[in-house]
Amino acid sequence: MVTPSLGVASVAELVAKARAEPRKQNFGSAGSGTLGHLAADSVNRRLGLGATHIPYKGSNPAAMDLIGGQIDWMMDTPAAVLAARARREAARAGGGGAAALSAVARTCRRSPKRAIRRLEFRIWMGLMAPAGTPEPVLRAIEAGIVEGDARPGAARGHHGAGLGDCIGSGAREFAAFLDKELPKLTAAARAAGVKAD
Repeated sequence: MVTPSLGVASVAELVAKARAEPRKQNFGSAGSGTLGHLAADSVNRRLGLGATHIPYKGSNPAAMDLIGGQIDWMMDTPAAVLAARARREAARAGGGGAAALSAVARTCRRSPKRAIRRLEFRIWMGLMAPAGTPEPVLRAIEAGIVEGDARPGAARGHHGAGLGDCIGSGAREFAAFLDKELPKLTAAARAAGVKAD
């Protein structure tokens, strides 16, 4: 998402503006170490934008400052984008002067810049149990999750909430996913200079 005052509607225009203007851009996030921060920092570094990270305490305040023009751009979940758009429309209905939001790109893989072609960050949710949980309990929970996600209407509910596709994998598949995902996130956090509090 970009603030309209930046006057860009694509990744290529964002890059061109960042390189042409002496004023450094800034990008917001829901907080240091969040997925939006790591994704935006990766794009910022790969494209050489030189933008400054402004961490917020959640997506809502970051989106409101984006609407108000205090930050230039941000990356966040579809749910956060939808909520920001709803706030914008409410402000307009009440005669407020909230700024609009425009999408820079649907996915980084479709970007015209090859530098971010293989950059993929995705929101995922997983359920974990404490060590020592009895195996029958784990299998019962796993079966319930897989069954629930396979029900008619489950995918529609996820999409309606801006959550995207629902996979409902079992424990083995989830463990294999984490084996690939966690090293990528760890590397992105290190590159962004994120430190555990």
